[in-house]
Amino acid sequence: TGANWPDAMCGSALAGAVAGPILLTRPGTLPDIVKAEITRLGADNAYILGGTGAVSASVEDALEAIISGEVNRLAGATRYGTARAIADHVIMLEGGLWDGTVLVATGGNFADSLAGAPLASGLGWPIVLASPSSGDVYLPDEAGMAYILGGTGAVPAATETTLKNGPLSNQDVVRLAGATRYDTAAMAAQAWSMAPVTTTVSVL
Repeated sequence: TGANWPDAMCGSALAGAVAGPILLTRPGTLPDIVKAEITRLGADNAYILGGTGAVSASVEDALEAIISGEVNRLAGATRYGTARAIADHVIMLEGGLWDGTVLVATGGNFADSLAGAPLASGLGWPIVLASPSSGDVYLPDEAGMAYILGGTGAVPAATETTLKNGPLSNQDVVRLAGATRYDTAAMAAQAWSMAPVTTTVSVL
């Protein structure tokens, strides 16, 4: 959906895994310009991210009318459930190429997950969303490393404690947090620079 940010942000890892772009739709109708772009791309398959409240059944029908292959919906009951469904699917697609790293960002705002999106797409690191109120977050069973994006005002300290005392150890959970969203984005960029990839910077 183009009406809210969480599903598209979490979709960045999926976009990288399938080497496909993210296109936005109105919740109730698939815009003509998006239909035209799908046709121009010659797309065989499509993923819908989010439930019918985010992307309606009418949009799904419109996609199925122009897509020759499969239209798959990855959705949960909430944005957190959808993030989980996307993460699990990315891990399945990546198979042995996934290094076990996940990105943990708040489900309450977009800035930190936006900063993590290049890491997600380029390195196959799924983004999972943490509840800013309860601190609850999904961690895939196979995960061996977690980068928390943002300070405790974004991702509560309880989330970090739970991860460190449960599935992961202290050294396997790293918080990338600056005084502001801008500082956090810079720290995420530094995490990217430690990976063996070519770096190009985008300033928004």
